[in-house]
Amino acid sequence: MELNIYNKEGQLKATISPADSSTLAEGLMADYILSLSFVLFDRVQLDVNDYVDFLGKRYRMLEAYIPNQKSTIEWSYNTKFYGIESVIR
Repeated sequence: MELNIYNKEGQLKATISPADSSTLAEGLMADYILSLSFVLFDRVQLDVNDYVDFLGKRYRMLEAYIPNQKSTIEWSYNTKFYGIESVIR
């Protein structure tokens, strides 16, 4: 499965293939958190309000994320995107 990450203006930043360790945590009276792990061959800065649409819901970054350089050509990401419940708090 591929997911698209967009900036706050709706422009595509990256298309990713999440690792099997990626999860979606949902619950009553709890935050909805989409945890994504993935590798890119280019460094992409993820900023506040960047977003992913997943299963009909939008999940946003609430803080900037700096990736880890795995090698000279790979960047590793372990990010969290939050549902609207977290954004309106």
